[in-house]
Amino acid sequence: MPAMVPNSIWPLLKHWDPAPSTGYHLRHFNRNDGVYMHIDGIDKAVQKINLDFAVGNGQILKGKVVNIISDDKVEIIVGQRQLTATVNTRLEWGRDYLFQVKQHKEPPVLQVLNNGADQDNSTQFEVRQMMNILKLKDDPVIEMLIKSLIKADIPITRDLLLSAKHLLAQSHSLESGIKTVEWMVRHRLPLEKDFFQSVESLFQEEHLSTHANRLLHQMMPMPNRTNAMMALARFLHSLPAANHESSNWLDMLVNKIGFQHENLLSSFASNNKGNNQLNETLKSLVLKLIQDTETPSQLKPAAEMMLKSITGQQLQMVSNDETLVQLLMQLPIRSKDKFDNVSIYWEGKRSRSGQIDSGNCQIFCRLDLNQLNEMLVHIRIQKKNMTIKIHNNYTGLGTALRKWEDLLRMRLEEAGFRLVSLSQVQLEEGKRDDILTDMIIDKSHLDVKI
Repeated sequence: MPAMVPNSIWPLLKHWDPAPSTGYHLRHFNRNDGVYMHIDGIDKAVQKINLDFAVGNGQILKGKVVNIISDDKVEIIVGQRQLTATVNTRLEWGRDYLFQVKQHKEPPVLQVLNNGADQDNSTQFEVRQMMNILKLKDDPVIEMLIKSLIKADIPITRDLLLSAKHLLAQSHSLESGIKTVEWMVRHRLPLEKDFFQSVESLFQEEHLSTHANRLLHQMMPMPNRTNAMMALARFLHSLPAANHESSNWLDMLVNKIGFQHENLLSSFASNNKGNNQLNETLKSLVLKLIQDTETPSQLKPAAEMMLKSITGQQLQMVSNDETLVQLLMQLPIRSKDKFDNVSIYWEGKRSRSGQIDSGNCQIFCRLDLNQLNEMLVHIRIQKKNMTIKIHNNYTGLGTALRKWEDLLRMRLEEAGFRLVSLSQVQLEEGKRDDILTDMIIDKSHLDVKI
């Protein structure tokens, strides 16, 4: 195992393989025309998805009774998950209760911790009750953590809270740290330092493009640049530019950043016969810069932040659902002598053989245009039937869509797809993030439950 990869992260990353090309490419990023794309707010929307969780002994969770099967058996909803459980007392339909898992079996046995009809069941009351049950001393950090986990519909245990508190002491901010813990629990990642630092980078305002600009800005004026510094600078300048015309520029960029780095290392180590060389990636060159003893100390913080940003993105692509693929990538797009940030959200299904199903997916884009201003494009594909909904306020857009619809339908048919509808929806002021959230959480287009 290469020493450059933290031991706890290697098992998750070495087999990670991003979605191969599905035939959809985003083209013509031309800043001179004022046409460029990024998705601002998609990451916030993705964070609101309540992924499935495993029920375990000792967990405390908050749920609403949605069906009473018998005096001791009910159906409850926790977040977006509905489960049938055996309970120790009679409950009322429609009430919220705190439960503790006493036996993890099918169905699980839950102990009711509060009276759902009490007026006292405020969040603060529930926090105090949990702390007493879990035998925890007064601690404002633990209290804030419990409040956030209750609101996020995440089951709570004593070990989870103590492990999370230890990690929060290393966080950039308490708010950022709690978001990171929530994300890790939902994705079933161990609450360990290496994971925490990499995942927390996803919640920072600075993107991979920011780290690239900072490194270049720091390296270029230095008179005595090392081989590792020059190799990284050359590589950054070789990344696809904003006006790149190639139809596979996205594949090129993803591969160059190194999202497949550990997978390639694993394959190279097992298949190498001594006459091959592993292609360099942005991740491998940043690792070399960090490990090089000749690298000036002032460069290492920016390089380490870039490494965490790449690794954090790799971790968020590791799904505990083998049938679902969700990619949210922050990519640095070169624009002259600096980098701009582009965010792309892509969701799709895997077939039984593990291949990406390009006939069932959805893509989100946000465009800032000179004349049309802000535009949200939602492309939904199910069984190769495509619907395109464009959120924009320009009054003449509908005429333009009708003019080009036949040509678009013909081009899609040539690629094996059928255009079902192409429509415009008014984009309400200040509603962008809500629209993006609704698009992502609406899973009716996929035969997969999250």
